[in-house]
This record gives sequence, structure tokens and C-alpha cells, in this order.
Amino acid sequence: MRADITSNEILHAHYLQARADFYTDVRDKAALVIGPVLLVYGPSVPLAVTTAAVEFTDYLDGRDARKASAILEEPTSIEGKAKDHLADKKFTYFFLAFSALRDIKKGNYKSAGFISAIAGVNVLRDREMAKIRSTGEKDNIAISAVPINRVKAAGLMMSLAVGTTPFIENKKGRIIRNTGLGISTVLGLIGLKEHKNKPTNEIKD
Repeated sequence: MRADITSNEILHAHYLQARADFYTDVRDKAALVIGPVLLVYGPSVPLAVTTAAVEFTDYLDGRDARKASAILEEPTSIEGKAKDHLADKKFTYFFLAFSALRDIKKGNYKSAGFISAIAGVNVLRDREMAKIRSTGEKDNIAISAVPINRVKAAGLMMSLAVGTTPFIENKKGRIIRNTGLGISTVLGLIGLKEHKNKPTNEIKD
């Protein structure tokens, strides 16, 4: 922390961090609501808007955490990064599950099978990433996402959001959603390889 920092700056930094935590909590719990609504009531414009707003919190919490870090001149906390990471995974996994269930309910079994396969690949990929993060935490190093993984995460969320629009009720909509999920998953595997090929002490803020 800066030696010349004022009490107002400290309060503002703590406020920003608290707001970042709030945004993360919203995303952490949202899939538990949005998923069942999608399954029971189906896609709709209000649901799509709500989903997009929830997904936007992934940008907002990172922005506020970085602002707080800049004010305090301290790195973003490993705990905060881990909480954000888990919220992203929880949101993605639950959403994939309910999207597959919705497809099964509508008789779109091939699409449901594809989404299930995408979910399985992402679980295996994320287990490997967890090992890398665990190694970093042991050395007190915050593992930052490589750019391709940020694109992958955004792609998954955007593709899942497409699945909440009325457009998903026709075959073309499902093809667009599933293509986005597939491309994003491939990018995630490339990002995993990039992490594995980079020494841990080079993957930090």
C-alpha cells in the first residue's frame, strides 16, 4: 500500500472491492435461477436480456477489482481471482446442463448430446487448469488468464446467451449456439496448452 494514501482513497478502494464481490456473487447464483426458468418456461427476450446483464458482471467485477488494486498499489488478491473463477465455472456448468435438458425436453437429442460433450470436455480442461492454479497458489502467485482464455470464456457465455433467445427454437439458432460453444471450447484447449508451456513464474499480473 502507498505510504501517502488517504483514508478516503482506502474507503473508496474497499467500496470497489465490495462491489466487485457483489457482482461475482450475482453471477455465482444466477444460473440457479436462469437455468430452471429456461427449462420450464423456455427462451424469451426478457430472459435473454437478464442473461446478458448477468454475464456483463464478469466484466464489472474485474474492472472494479483492478481499480481497487490500482488505488492501493497492491496486486488483486488470489482469493478474489479464485472466487471469480469459481463463479464463472458454476454459471457455465449449470447453464450447459439446463440447455441440454431444454433440448431433450424439445426432442432435440443430437443438440443435447453435443452440449453434454462440450460440458464434459470443459470439465476435463478445467481440472487441468485447476492443477496449474493450485501450483501458483502454493507459490503465492496469482495465475492470470492468457488472452485466448478470455476470448474462450466470453465466447461460451455469448453462445449460452443465444440459447435464451426465441431464435434458439429453430434449427439455425441451435447451430449458431452450438458452433459458438464448439469454437470456444477449442480455444480453451489451446489456452490450456499455452498455460502448460509457460513457466508458472511468468504467468502473473
